[in-house]
Parts: sequence; C-alpha cells; structure tokens
Amino acid sequence: MGPGKLLIPVAAAAVILVMAGTFLVQNDECKTIEAEIVGAGTFDSYLIDVPRDAFYAGGIELGDRLVLSFPDKTCYAYFICDHSGIASLDMYVNCYSGDQDVEIGIYDYQIGLLLDYGAGTKVSIAKEGGKADYFDKIPHYSAGYSDEREDFGSAQEYGNYREVTQGDFKKGRLYRSASPMQHNGTRYLYCDAFLREVDADYVFSISIGMEDVEGYRYPGSYAFSLYDEGRMVARSLNPAVLCHEDEILFVMDTVLDLEGSIGISCSQGKDRTGIYCAMLESLAGASYQEVRDDYLLSMCNYYGIEKGSIEYDTVGSMVIDRLFYIFQNPEVLDDVTDVDWSIMDIGGYDAEGIVTEYLLGIGMDAGRLEMLKSSLRDSQ
Repeated sequence: MGPGKLLIPVAAAAVILVMAGTFLVQNDECKTIEAEIVGAGTFDSYLIDVPRDAFYAGGIELGDRLVLSFPDKTCYAYFICDHSGIASLDMYVNCYSGDQDVEIGIYDYQIGLLLDYGAGTKVSIAKEGGKADYFDKIPHYSAGYSDEREDFGSAQEYGNYREVTQGDFKKGRLYRSASPMQHNGTRYLYCDAFLREVDADYVFSISIGMEDVEGYRYPGSYAFSLYDEGRMVARSLNPAVLCHEDEILFVMDTVLDLEGSIGISCSQGKDRTGIYCAMLESLAGASYQEVRDDYLLSMCNYYGIEKGSIEYDTVGSMVIDRLFYIFQNPEVLDDVTDVDWSIMDIGGYDAEGIVTEYLLGIGMDAGRLEMLKSSLRDSQ
C-alpha cells in the first residue's frame, strides 16, 4: 500500500486536535504541528505523539522539507515513509505505511549524539517549502523494495550475494550477501545455498547476536552447520556505523583473525554489510569508483536502479559519497546537520588512504592494520 493512499482531505482554516499535538491548518497547508517526544523510536530515533495521518491531513507530502524547532536548536528535515528515499546523515520525520507511528531521526546516525532530549520535550514542526533536491530523481529508491522472489530477475539479485573482488582482493577470501538466517521472504534460503556453493569456511553475521542465533535455526542449513562447528561469529551491530568506532574495529579485527573464506551478512546485505565491505575493499587497493560501484550494485539489486542512470548517481551522492566524506573528515560528525555536501569531490577520493587514516584515527593498531591489508590481498 503506497503512502499516497493515506491522504485525507481537510477543510481550510480547520483546527485538528490529535492526542497531545495541536495542528493549525490553513488553506490545505499545515502551518505548524506541536508535538512531544514520547520515547525511543527505531534506528536511534525519537518517537513523537503525533500520528501519521495528521501529517497527510495537514497537506504534508513525502519529500517535503520541514523546519523542526526544538527548545534550543532549529533543524531541517524531510518527510519520508518506511525510511525510504532519504540521504545518509539527513534529518527525517518518518512515518510508516503499516501503522501510525512517526519518528524524528538522522539517517545512519544516532540523533541523541546531536540532540540529547528525553520524553516530554516539545518540538514544533512546520512545512518550510520545497522538497529535497534529490527527491524527484529517485523514484525507485523512494518506492522501497520487495521481499518476494518473483519480483527479481535472478536469485543472485534477490539474495544480493556475490564474491568481493574489487582491487587486489584475494580470490575466495570474502563473500557478501543478505542474511542466510533472518527470514526476509525466502531470501535467506538463497543466501544459504550460495554459501554452500562457495564452500565458505565461516559465517560472519553482523545483524544477529550469538545469543539469538538458535532462534533462526532451520533444517538443512549450511550456515547452521558452520555454527555447530564453531565457525560462526555473530554480533548485532548498529546500523549507524559511523557512531560506533568500537564496532568498526571489531569487524576489522574479526576479518583479520578468521583465516579462510568468510561469508559476511547483515539483514539485507546492503547497508551495514555495504559499508564494511567498502572499507575492506579500500584496504585491498580498490579505487573509489570500484568501491562505489559495488556499494551501488546492492541498490540496483534491491530497487531496480539502472547503472549509469541519473538515479544511480544521485543515490551514490546521497549515500556512499557522503560516508566516505565522513571517513575523510570525521570531525564534521560533531554537527552533521550543518555539513555542506556540495563541496564533496569524489574524483579526489583515495579510498585506501582515506580508510587507512580513518582506522588509525579511531585507534586501530598500525601493525594489525598492515596485517589486515596483507590478508585481504592476492599475493600473486
């Protein structure tokens, strides 16, 4: 069900009272929404007390630019649904197609690091005018993806699985996929079959903790045969990768310490897995263009985006280009909503140099970093 089906006509100059929020509507345009934070939302966001339908009824549409006035800070955000169609490190007001919850967050970031508010904090939300610059260029990315096999051209696209081969990456060292355990449709079965086909030595799950693995067990699973042999590492890592330096170091150390072929996965194999594989590819000597193309291949697989299209390059600039800009300039995370993304120069990105300096900067031992690079590269 698309969000557009939820639109509710409203009379001009009406006043709508919903829960604790007060909405002043004039000329079918929402002028202000007075909301209150009521707790934690998903992905390190804040849940507010205003329901989804009140935004649609007030004339707010997907992609609209909003002004959020907190007690001591004013921010800009975009209105989205199901976390689709938003750029990394942009603030959002997210609703859901399946329920009435609305959340305020920052994509790929922990909002509490920038705005440390608790339940009861008031926030005024107003329609600023205009939409995100990228909104009309990303129709497939905004529409979301399917968990049904018949909606994909191949099992490989559906499972988003492949060997990591960029740069001088050692053949048979690393494979990436959606989870071979978590049930996103039947995707897990195809990913498990892929790991069996390549005879992976280890499963490295970054979306399930070891304490929860047994709950996903199913008969005939290759991943669980490795688990039974002590060849699985599983830890649920935060999707806001940049905010968790300890988890980044954990991934680098784990890949170094596992001698043999590794199948790495998160729930869908595109976000957390995509970022960590981008870092590892960089350390294996891949060019930034190689890293970028492999990251975006997951977007092509999931959303049907065509390589070389305007949407392809727009999504690249919204996500992976921004993440590497942060690797290159980690100090801007202190006030990430004020970053001027127009100054990014991806043509000047030295992927290996950027990731190397970043890892050293967050405390990775230089000797272990060089060992990791050697372990990833083909010695021939």
